[in-house]
Amino acid sequence: MWTFQDAIRAGAGSVMCSYNQLNGSYGCQNSKALNGLLKGELGFQGFVVSDWGAQHSGLSSAENGLDMAMPSSAYWQNGNLSLMVTNGSLEQSRLDDMAIRILTPYFRFAQFEPGTGMPADLLALHELVDARDPESDKVILQGAIEGHVLVKNTNNALPLQKPKIVSVFGYDAVAPARNTPTGGLFNKWGFGLENTLTVPGLGYFNDTYLGRLFLSNEPYGVPVPGASYNGTVITGGGSGAVTPAFIDAPLDALQRKARADRSIIFWDTNSFKPTVNAASDVCLVFVNEIAAEGWDRPNIVSTSDRYQHKDRVFQLTNPFTRPTQHPTTSSETSPASARTPKS
Repeated sequence: MWTFQDAIRAGAGSVMCSYNQLNGSYGCQNSKALNGLLKGELGFQGFVVSDWGAQHSGLSSAENGLDMAMPSSAYWQNGNLSLMVTNGSLEQSRLDDMAIRILTPYFRFAQFEPGTGMPADLLALHELVDARDPESDKVILQGAIEGHVLVKNTNNALPLQKPKIVSVFGYDAVAPARNTPTGGLFNKWGFGLENTLTVPGLGYFNDTYLGRLFLSNEPYGVPVPGASYNGTVITGGGSGAVTPAFIDAPLDALQRKARADRSIIFWDTNSFKPTVNAASDVCLVFVNEIAAEGWDRPNIVSTSDRYQHKDRVFQLTNPFTRPTQHPTTSSETSPASARTPKS
């Protein structure tokens, strides 16, 4: 429980209960976990919220520690929760406790008046609330740097030593063509998948299909995104995805560095079998792998191909170059590996 204890000591206002069962009892109605350990031993005074659709009962979940059901509740709605109090099934003190726990973090953390903050419709006219803190910039950058894994560094190719000619290839080297809010509950921008326009074996990837995958309304084994062929990956997909204020893609950073080092930089991010300038000192290939909440990743796209789309893996025409795989979690620093041409 150390992780939870540290979070509560740091002042967490809410804890989410999970879909899975704990010792035979669903996490959102497990009295030992929620009442005994979390609210009892650890002294948690905030509210417990269900993961989306993780509530499996009405009275049991209320008695056993669930305070808020999301996104709605077939068990508590239409006055069912208050009816439990009226007919004596649920103590009035427990209903009061649920309300107090939900409101307490609001008054503890809210720095604005009710009615402001996240608007109901991002596309409607609204006042911008900028929650970014400049003090966090260094921590965010350091986290991105430490999140990279250098898989190979053959012949100490990295860091680059002011090469004269750099050639850049791959769909992950550039920012997506679009980064703007779109409407609808299930939309690719909000789920971090704006750079995923197609799915191998399907031919398209739209908001409707995203919603069906997310809600598990498609049978197991249907085509799902394994790579994002329309721009760099800056976040994992799903309800916890990041919608950035800006995107600093690999090619953007490389061009700034090329200008500073007086290097020449060529690029082709559209072709899957690009022509390579044989005079290049360095060739960098950026590909990606995408994972999202709602489905399992089909395969590691850059090395295997379940849907036989081998044109999706770069086959450089220059025998002296080898692919470089870009990490899926950041786009601001060096690629994971690189090999320079041999003379």
